[in-house]
Amino acid sequence: MSGSTVASTYIKATKGSLFLLDQCITMIQIKQVQCHLTVTASLLDPHAAGRIVSFCAVSPNADVSYAYKLFLRLLHRTTFIWNTMIKAFVETNQNTRALSLCKKMVQIGFRPNNYTFSFVLRACTEVCELSLGAASHAQVIKLGWESYDFVRNGLIHFYASCSLMDSARKVFDMGVNRDVITWTALINGYVKCGEVGVAQQLFDQMPEKECGFLECDDYRACASWVA
Repeated sequence: MSGSTVASTYIKATKGSLFLLDQCITMIQIKQVQCHLTVTASLLDPHAAGRIVSFCAVSPNADVSYAYKLFLRLLHRTTFIWNTMIKAFVETNQNTRALSLCKKMVQIGFRPNNYTFSFVLRACTEVCELSLGAASHAQVIKLGWESYDFVRNGLIHFYASCSLMDSARKVFDMGVNRDVITWTALINGYVKCGEVGVAQQLFDQMPEKECGFLECDDYRACASWVA
């Protein structure tokens, strides 16, 4: 059941409650607001619940363990809430849990979006999960997310990290709007695979020579060292 389907079955959080959420900077404060929303039944509001989960999961003062416990108790989870929890696991290097959670998300009927795939591809890259990464790529194409920059860059980085440069290059060549991250992901992949000549050619073609990860002179020195 989607968040929009159940929109009329809960008490919406008041503007005052949402304002209090915006003012929270510590876990103690967010828990106090959560208690208030629980008493008023407004915690059933997916918008308010999503704000609390987001703070607990990915804010500078996050408590991912607490966020997950809260996530499990929520009756109405939106795609945003699922994505937030998946992102939290990826950013705390709990990649297997992130992939497992995404699998459960799909099993119960939620459709992953471009944000979901960007987090899943990061997790697949970290654990070099080839089969799941390839399956995610197939779903990206099926659902039409391949044109989104951070999804495409995630695919290139995934394939390059797994030394599958033909696949990485194919994704790169199919892209129209290539940003600095796109070029850098592919170039770094070729360098790591020892194909320094190809990497150098790409680097010379790169529109912005200050690539964000490596300055021009640093990159040339790196390429020479690998060679």
